[in-house]
Amino acid sequence: MLDQIVTHFLILATTIDPIGSLCFFVALTTSVPAEKKPAIALKAVLIGAGILFSALLVGQLLLTYLDIQLVSFRLAGGIILFLVGIKMVFGTGDMLTPPPRERGHDIAVFPLAIPTIAGPGSILAVIILTDRNIHPLHEQIITAAVLLVVLLITYVLLLLARPIHHVIGDTGATVVTKLLGILLAAMATDQCLRAYLEIAKMAAA
Repeated sequence: MLDQIVTHFLILATTIDPIGSLCFFVALTTSVPAEKKPAIALKAVLIGAGILFSALLVGQLLLTYLDIQLVSFRLAGGIILFLVGIKMVFGTGDMLTPPPRERGHDIAVFPLAIPTIAGPGSILAVIILTDRNIHPLHEQIITAAVLLVVLLITYVLLLLARPIHHVIGDTGATVVTKLLGILLAAMATDQCLRAYLEIAKMAAA
């Protein structure tokens, strides 16, 4: 159980990427008054949390409605997470560059909540880690709790974004991002291997 908690925490922490969110937040709020930044951070995390917990609750039901086997989704998700990890490792700094801001849109919604906190990688990870065919209800609840912890960490980092970024700088943030990318690529490879073995077992039956 402890191994599962640690693994799920690493996957969620890597795909949600609190460090990357911190860097985006710093870049996007340079011209925002200091007293307004906590409200932006809270709104972004709450919206991101709403999207991710919605994926946790109804993601698998949607796949069932579309007649997509979860093992296929797990394999596709593993491939996508691997590509995300590769981009984090071999990126040339674009991981620390905030997505373009749309005129007239709230930055707490876009690009902070979507796609920085609740992006394709984190949504895929949440659905895969709460596979009802593999994980019983109590394990899904634990995964939901781990997700909540990661989101709380993200919120705290956003509140402390300016002093933390001042200490670690862009170089430190890049090093952390690349290390997380290596971890994500390794875990995604394991996910793909498990899905392949399950498909092979189903084919042989």
